[in-house]
Amino acid sequence: MNTSLEHKEKFDKEFYTLHDEKGCNYGFLMDSIPDEIISEFNHIESYIKSNFDSAERFNYELAGVIEKEYKVEFSKNIKDYIIQLVHFYESKSKGLLKQRMLNIPAKNNADFIRNNEGKQLSNFSIPKLCFDQPWVNFQKKYEYNPLHDHRGVISLVVWHRIPFTNEEEDNYAKSKGYNLEQTSNGAFNFVTSNNGISQHSLRIDKNMQGSIALFPSDLFHFVNPFYTSDEYRVTFSCNLLYKDLTTKFEFVD
Repeated sequence: MNTSLEHKEKFDKEFYTLHDEKGCNYGFLMDSIPDEIISEFNHIESYIKSNFDSAERFNYELAGVIEKEYKVEFSKNIKDYIIQLVHFYESKSKGLLKQRMLNIPAKNNADFIRNNEGKQLSNFSIPKLCFDQPWVNFQKKYEYNPLHDHRGVISLVVWHRIPFTNEEEDNYAKSKGYNLEQTSNGAFNFVTSNNGISQHSLRIDKNMQGSIALFPSDLFHFVNPFYTSDEYRVTFSCNLLYKDLTTKFEFVD
């Protein structure tokens, strides 16, 4: 089954459920990034673009068939914004991050969560998390990201700069005689295996750049190539990890 996200130019912390997981909502959160955070991503993009030769490559850690992938650093403002989104994610998912902690053999962790289930699993509190190494992709036409997942507990992608529209990509596909029902050039796709294999396509184009998605790190996904622009498709990504796997987890309200 192949479904597509409704085409929207603006999101407001909107949660999309893919399936149920032990009473929690397994899915992804979409938001439109505030202008002041977009500005900070602009600075990072400009710096890396001006220093392609000297910036630290990150290809060896990533799955992408993409030439230009680089390590970056997120500012405190960017991190604070992401943590705010994680709080919303935890509430909308009905405690998915805390529910998954039950599977981690941390000291006293399972008993702590079970004893506090009513007040902990469904509110905005989250486990303490830390940021893994962020990176940026400068994707050229014909390049792609194959099916993969991430390490960590929750991951994110920022669609910072998209150089094409879906109409342009569809017209290109039509000119080649492709079946548009089976073609989604440039799309970001989630794949789930609950009750059969399902593909959920997010056709993020120029009109939707400046959007961010948060999703479980084990949610498989891939990115189709685009064909109609010689400019870069610029995306930022990062994984968040549980901060402490050896002692009882602390929660942040």
